[in-house]
Amino acid sequence: MIRNVVILAALVVLAALALRLLVPRIVHRFIYFPQRTAEEEADPARWGLTTARELHLRAADGVPLHAWWVPRPTGVPDCGTALYLHGNAGSIVGRGGIGLGIARTGFDVLMLDYRGYGRSGGEPDEAGLYLDAVAAHRYIVEVSGLPARRILLFGESLGAAVAVELAAREPVGALVLAGPLPGTVLAARTLYPFIPDFLLDWERHRFDALSRIGRVEAPILFAHGTEDRTIPRSLARTLYEAAGESKRWYAATGFGHNDIYDDPGFWRAVARFARETMPCRES
Repeated sequence: MIRNVVILAALVVLAALALRLLVPRIVHRFIYFPQRTAEEEADPARWGLTTARELHLRAADGVPLHAWWVPRPTGVPDCGTALYLHGNAGSIVGRGGIGLGIARTGFDVLMLDYRGYGRSGGEPDEAGLYLDAVAAHRYIVEVSGLPARRILLFGESLGAAVAVELAAREPVGALVLAGPLPGTVLAARTLYPFIPDFLLDWERHRFDALSRIGRVEAPILFAHGTEDRTIPRSLARTLYEAAGESKRWYAATGFGHNDIYDDPGFWRAVARFARETMPCRES
C-alpha cells in the first residue's frame, strides 16, 4: 500500500515537472498568432494606401523589420508622427484602414510588423518585440528628425503593452491604448481562474504593462469596447487606475475588441485627444 502511494506521488511530481517544462512552449503558441506576408502582398497600395510606402528597418539584435509609412492626408492638421503597434495576431496587412484612420486624425503613421510577422524576420518573443518598437522609435527620431514630444504611440491589445514599455524608457508625446492588455499573466488568471498559479509563472512572455505604466509621463487615452470579450473591462480599468494623472477613458458603446475602429466616436476621441495633448499645427 505504502509502495503504491509512493509511486503515485512520484508520478504526480514527474507529471507536474514535465508540464512545467512544457508551459513556455505552450504559452508561446497561445500568445503569438503571426501571419506571414508574401512579397507581392507587402505593397501598401494593394490595401488602399496609395500614398504609403514600404520601410525596411533593423532591430538592435540585427533582425530585419518590415513596416509601412502612411503620410497624413493633405488638409488635416499636422500633429506629428504615430507609431502603430498591432495586436498579437495577423500583421499590418489588412490593417490599412487603421493606419488611414490614424493618419486622418493628423499624423504620419509608421505601421510596424514585429519580428516573425508579415515580412519581418525572426521569431516573436517579448524581449524581441520591445527591441522592434525601439527600432521604429529610433527611426522616427533619428531619420525623420522629429522631436519626441511630437511622437504618438498607438498600441492595440498586446501592442498596448509594447507601447507602455517603450514609453516607460523613451520620451514620447502621448499614447493611445485600444483594448489594452495589462499583462498576460493577469489576463490568464482572470480568464482562466481554474489554472493553477504555478503553471502561470512563466518568465519570457509576461508583457507586464501594469508594473511599468506608472513610469509613463506622457498623457494616455484608454479606449475600450463595452462588448470586448477578449480583454475584459476590469483588466483594462486595472491598467487605467495604475496610470498617472494625465489620462482619459473612452468607452466604445456596443463595440468589441476587434471592431472598436468601426466606432466613429472612437476616432473623434482620438482626434480631440491629439489636438489637446500634441503640438498640432494647422496645414
